[in-house]
Amino acid sequence: MSDDFLNCFTILQQEFLVCITVHKARNLSVYNADTYVKVTLDKKVKQTKVYQNSENPYFNEYFVFEVFCSLNELLRLTILFQVFRHNLFRKDVLLGELFLDLATIWNQSGHSFFKKWGKLESPMGQQSGKSRGHLQVDLSIVTKNEPPAPAVFESHDYDDIEKLSRNIP
Repeated sequence: MSDDFLNCFTILQQEFLVCITVHKARNLSVYNADTYVKVTLDKKVKQTKVYQNSENPYFNEYFVFEVFCSLNELLRLTILFQVFRHNLFRKDVLLGELFLDLATIWNQSGHSFFKKWGKLESPMGQQSGKSRGHLQVDLSIVTKNEPPAPAVFESHDYDDIEKLSRNIP
């Protein structure tokens, strides 16, 4: 196929589904905290429920973002994961954040990855260097022009954070 033919499809507006599962967080360095995850994509925000009293919360929540744009526009977007400590009487505290660009996910086999650990970074304006913990997520991009790839389960220890967080695309 010619490059002109392929470029034609990258500028056409179409509907994409960005599917996200927030599995769990580990090593948040806060004890007995009430935590939740906020997921932001293109000014659309979704949030997990607050997980009570844990340094290692297990969220297991699934979100779908519908995005209507061209493939070129989609590949410029980023997903922001923010882990917060919930405070009943004060403003919630941002513990760490993880940015993922959709171009990286799109370039993965099947436009997705499964149970990957991402290292939470210090929020903007806060002192870096201290470990903020890890967040385990699934991510996939689906379009009606391509059938979704079948799930491929590999024999990994999905809780081996140090090994698997280095493998996040």
